[in-house]
Amino acid sequence: MLIAGNSTFDRFGCIDSDGDGYSDEDTQWNTSDGSDAFPFEATQNADQDNDGFGDNPIGFEADDCPTTQGSSFRDTFGCGDEDNDGMSDVNDDFLGEPTQWTDSDSDGFGDEINGTEGDFCPSTPGTSTNDVYGCIDTDSDGYSDLNDVWPNDATQWYDDDMDGFGDENSGTAPDQCPDEYGTAYLGTLQGCPDTDGDGYADSEDAFPLHDSQYLDSDGDGWGDNETSGAHKPDHWPNDPSRNAGEATLECTPDRVTIDSVTGSSFVFTCTVTTTMGDGFTARIDWQSSTSVNAETSSQLMIFNTGSETSQQKIFTGQALSEGTHDLILTVTEPGAEIAMDTVSIRLNVYNSSASSEAEDEFTWDTILDSTIFQVSAAMIVFVFLFGMLIIRGKVRRVKDEDQRKAQAAQVLYNRMMSDQDVVQRRRVELGYDATPLPPEMK
Repeated sequence: MLIAGNSTFDRFGCIDSDGDGYSDEDTQWNTSDGSDAFPFEATQNADQDNDGFGDNPIGFEADDCPTTQGSSFRDTFGCGDEDNDGMSDVNDDFLGEPTQWTDSDSDGFGDEINGTEGDFCPSTPGTSTNDVYGCIDTDSDGYSDLNDVWPNDATQWYDDDMDGFGDENSGTAPDQCPDEYGTAYLGTLQGCPDTDGDGYADSEDAFPLHDSQYLDSDGDGWGDNETSGAHKPDHWPNDPSRNAGEATLECTPDRVTIDSVTGSSFVFTCTVTTTMGDGFTARIDWQSSTSVNAETSSQLMIFNTGSETSQQKIFTGQALSEGTHDLILTVTEPGAEIAMDTVSIRLNVYNSSASSEAEDEFTWDTILDSTIFQVSAAMIVFVFLFGMLIIRGKVRRVKDEDQRKAQAAQVLYNRMMSDQDVVQRRRVELGYDATPLPPEMK
């Protein structure tokens, strides 16, 4: 069977698939005989180094090294490419590394991000190697400034719990709780939870819920910080038997009586006495009541070393209802949970225009509790008893005198009666009339 052909350059009348004038290669005719090396590419026909790139310099993928076999295709065609990455050895920045070939910023890391040590910042020279390659690393710790929490501290770079303390235990301000968010920055456990925000970790804070205290040297439950207003300040931090401040409270008068007809306001004075000093603060508080309006409910005083040991404060109030009321006042140190002293003032509010059982009861109670009344009553009782003794003595003497007189009269009478009997018997013996003697003779 005869096949018509259209080749005109190497042979005439043979098949020329690409129409370039060169016959297609067949078993009888090959490229060494001048047949077409690129039967399907019209711009190329010869390939003298047999590397797959045509010799025609103006043809498709013309071989830049036509006499040297090569596989490059990225920068040039057909030149030497030992690592077969497509970049000619002449222009390959990473000879022997098939995954990299170009380094645009010349920092030693290839532009191919998916290649070996791919440059994350290909247009900016950088030395980072630990998080990403090829980015700026100011402190040269291997971590790029993009991801370095401390770009100017070569000892720290990561902070997994984002609490501001670095994960490197040997670095600056290391996080002692790297997997747990914490703000503690004092003591030995930096970066651990600090509930009260005083800088000390909860696990080494004796008062984790009170930011004014963290240390309790004597273990008595009171903090070493003696500052006014601190939670449970211990004024003897090394003595577990003492802790709270000490002061006494006295208010005068201790009994107040007011007539609601003339007015319901009243006033009294309270005195605080203490040996504490060095800015010791004491506060007098008047407990609220629905029956009394405390116009001055709280008074503050500060005692300094060398100052007076006693201070006075005036309190004013207004009674809201009649009757008997107890006014309770305490003196405490701000921050302490216990009162140093407590006093009570008895308030009697009566209406002079209308007596009441409560008023009478209070009046008698007031009189009976009065020191003057008690002394007076004692004197009256003493005088009464002494008088009774005197009267009793006089009565006894009079009684004894009367008894003696009666006894004397009885003796005299008995004697007279005996004498009459003798006379009568003598008359009878002498023969006289035995008629009884008249009464006047008896």
